[in-house]
Amino acid sequence: MKAVISGTSGYVGGAISDAFKNAGWTVRQPGSEAGRKWRLPEEPDSTAFDGATGFIHAAWDMRPRNASTAGQTNIGGSQKLLRAAVKSGVGKPVFISSLSSFAGCRSMYGRMKQVVEKDFLESGGVVVRPGLVYGAASGGMVGKLLRLASTLPMLPVPCPNALQYLVHQETLAGFVFEAGSGRIPTGIYSVAHPRPMTLAQIIKILAATAQRSPVVIPVPWRIAWLGLKILGTCGVRLPFSADNLVGLAKANPQPDFSALKNLGIHPPAFPAGMGGRLK
Repeated sequence: MKAVISGTSGYVGGAISDAFKNAGWTVRQPGSEAGRKWRLPEEPDSTAFDGATGFIHAAWDMRPRNASTAGQTNIGGSQKLLRAAVKSGVGKPVFISSLSSFAGCRSMYGRMKQVVEKDFLESGGVVVRPGLVYGAASGGMVGKLLRLASTLPMLPVPCPNALQYLVHQETLAGFVFEAGSGRIPTGIYSVAHPRPMTLAQIIKILAATAQRSPVVIPVPWRIAWLGLKILGTCGVRLPFSADNLVGLAKANPQPDFSALKNLGIHPPAFPAGMGGRLK
């Protein structure tokens, strides 16, 4: 069995790729050159989908800061991939979206994810909306928070009481494997433990894994947003963008986990989970 998976060099895409490989599948990127990192919005190789049973789109480029460039890169690039997959006759295409994507979302990231979600659903695919992903050698947002909580004695935190939902990387990868294998019905699935935690609580737990206890200093999120916006406009690369902060401050207050529950899937609560410990 063969799966085409975009974003395998990333934290989430890598975990998903491992799940398929561990099940005996062959995994390849959409690009043609072996050993070369494929990026959105590059054209997929014309033979990439030959003989593929599954297609998982986990790639997303966070580098563009303005809506026009981000749209051309992520929405346009995603549509190219989906067209190639559908043309090849691959089974249910799977899109890795985010809990930041929901009706009325304020972040650019969430709104663009919604556009791609619609395309995948119209193609009979599955949309997966993970919460914050954690696990052994955590990456993504949790990995950034872990590094900060492990090194700084004081941690300025905008919206420390913002509620977040978390999912272990192996729980997520296992669900995506089932979806990519064609065993999950078409639809949108929010994948995370249904009980939220505040950002301050998450940081406290992360810091404890490194035997640290930084002082969390609440910062008005609009002031932090303005600072990040100015620095981003000046070309300064930061661990978090102004749009990331909008996603945290204006998160979905009530994600719908009923579709996951109806399948009998109950993700463990943070920080418990399958696989290795946080490190």
